[in-house]
Amino acid sequence: MKPLLDILSESYGLSVPPSLVGAFEQKVRARMSSLGIKDCQAYEDIVRSNRSELHRIVSFVTVNVSHFFRNPLVFETLYRIVLPEMLRKKKEDGSLVFNVWSAGCAKAEEPYSAAILLRELMIQMGLRFNVQIFATDIDREILSQAGVQGYGPDQVKNVRYGWLNKYFHYREEKFWPSNEIKEMIYLSYYDMTDTKTYVPPESVFGNFDLVLCRNLLIYYAQEHQYLIFDKLYRSLADRGCLVLGSAESLPAAYKRRFSKRDAHCRIYMKQS
Repeated sequence: MKPLLDILSESYGLSVPPSLVGAFEQKVRARMSSLGIKDCQAYEDIVRSNRSELHRIVSFVTVNVSHFFRNPLVFETLYRIVLPEMLRKKKEDGSLVFNVWSAGCAKAEEPYSAAILLRELMIQMGLRFNVQIFATDIDREILSQAGVQGYGPDQVKNVRYGWLNKYFHYREEKFWPSNEIKEMIYLSYYDMTDTKTYVPPESVFGNFDLVLCRNLLIYYAQEHQYLIFDKLYRSLADRGCLVLGSAESLPAAYKRRFSKRDAHCRIYMKQS
């Protein structure tokens, strides 16, 4: 399977964590079996020559199992401390726009969670902002399912009961996001290792107030992690906040460029 892993690294800079190699191999063998292919070399040739097959094995690498308000402490900290301070400061500065980037959004549970928080805070604080949440992923197939296939009970288990009734419609045994939060989100494909851009093209200039990039860096080799982190840093507005996953940390070269916003969560503010 190493040649396939090399193809992923060459094409997207992806690196399969050791704990997921076994699962990756199982998915590849199942795919080969469904195509009636027994020879690994033959399948590797298909992957190299067929872009859609390459996209398929990308989905074998990333773990797209998620749910709303994953790691509740992170979202509670954003809701109670970080976002209210940011919104008050934006109001003082006379800004009418609040931009968010959710990188590696899978089925969009994370950007929808952020949308709910911002919507609730604007109501509570009597503020009106044009909130734009740019949600991106490298897996085109999983991205196409975001928000259009509904979410099961396990995916909404961390949503507060009042918010669940307010921001979701229940039908066909699934929960569907309301237009109130859907219209805040812009979904698009984006390759984090693209050297031609440092923000999703749909966002034009970036200048994000909040960037959520949780449990994404672990899928990339170290040299690509530095490329991605430089992109995240440049995409942030001054005093914008970056949220990383619990297993991720700031590279040494960037530690003085950020201040930690909370002792328990990996939430960092970009220094002016």
